[in-house]
Amino acid sequence: MTNNEVLVVSGSDEDVGRMRGAFDRSNWRLRTARTLDQAKAMLHGETIGVVLCACRLPDGDWKSLLEFAAGLLHPPKLVVLCHHADDRLWAEVLNLGGFDVLDIPASPPEIFRAISSAWRNWRESLEEYGAVASIAGAFTVK
Repeated sequence: MTNNEVLVVSGSDEDVGRMRGAFDRSNWRLRTARTLDQAKAMLHGETIGVVLCACRLPDGDWKSLLEFAAGLLHPPKLVVLCHHADDRLWAEVLNLGGFDVLDIPASPPEIFRAISSAWRNWRESLEEYGAVASIAGAFTVK
């Protein structure tokens, strides 16, 4: 469950290609989805800790994916990818529960800083969930 997979959701061949190039020499496993529906199917069937999602997708946007992910048992941390990101978008992402915004094209160090930070945060939330679940289990009536 605590793997090093990252899901990149973007309909842009150029952006996906850049991400593949950055991930080629890393220990992170890159998964890709081109549409919101593909991303939902992947997230429904697997536990992935970090999702990098383009602002706009062919069939939706990052907000739709964030809303879907919030209903998962272990929701991933969502980093929004946007060309020419501004303070307004950054504030909106954080206020709605996203983790970060990455202005693309981003350098590999910027990409991996965002991913590492999001993954650590996701991992901590899993550990907290485990602690809460085990405490709750101690009070279960048998």
